[in-house]
Amino acid sequence: MIRKVIIIVLIISLSSCKKKSISLETKNFNLEISSVYRKHGNFKNQLRNYPLFIDADKIDLKEVLGILLRVDTSIIKIRNKELKNQFFNVFIEPKNSDSIVNKTILTTILDEWNLRLEEKNNKSYAIEILDSTKYNNFKSTKKNFVNYVYNLSDSIKVSNCNLKKIAEVLNSEYAEEIVFNNESKRINYTWKKIEFDDLQTQLQHDLGVSFLDTKEDIKTFIISDK
Repeated sequence: MIRKVIIIVLIISLSSCKKKSISLETKNFNLEISSVYRKHGNFKNQLRNYPLFIDADKIDLKEVLGILLRVDTSIIKIRNKELKNQFFNVFIEPKNSDSIVNKTILTTILDEWNLRLEEKNNKSYAIEILDSTKYNNFKSTKKNFVNYVYNLSDSIKVSNCNLKKIAEVLNSEYAEEIVFNNESKRINYTWKKIEFDDLQTQLQHDLGVSFLDTKEDIKTFIISDK
C-alpha cells in the first residue's frame, strides 16, 4: 500500500513539472527550445552575441535573455520559480542581419510562455556592520566553510553564511543591488519573504547592519508572469 502511494505521489509530482518548449521557423529566424534534465551531464554550448547565434545543449533562461538583451545576466531577475530553476536545449539562428531580430525573438519567447518584461531602475546598497554584538548573536559554530541556503516557500534560511553570501541571496530575490566586499563572520539566520524595505529594517534591527545608498541606480530587467 505504501509503495502504491509513493508511486502515485511521484507521478503527480512529475506531471506537475511543466515542460517548456518552442519550435518555430519564420522568414527571419529559426527558434528551437526544449527543457532538459537539470543534472544533465556532458554538454556543449556555442554562444555568440553578434551576429546572434545560440546552439546550447544546456542553458538557463537568464543566459539566453542576457544574449538577446545584450546585457549582463546579473541585472536580469526571473520571478517565475519554475523557469528560474529550469535548463533548456536552445537553438537560435537568424536568417538575416536585421537589427531588430533580437527583439523579435525575445518577444516571441515572452508571448509563447505568457511572460512579461519590465525594465526598472533600482537602488544599489552597500552593507556595513554597525553593531558587531548583534551580528555575533547569530554566529555559526560550524568549523568548516560550507554554506547552506534553504529557499522555502515563504522564507529563506541561511546556515554558515557570511555577509557576502547573504548579499548574493538577496540579489537573487530582490531587484535592488546589494554589495558587500569585506570580511565577516559566518552566521545562521532566517527571514520571511517580505518587501525589501521591511526586510532592510529587520536586518538592521536583528543583525546590526546598515544599508548605505551608493547613489548609483542599477537598471534591472524583470521577467514575470503576465
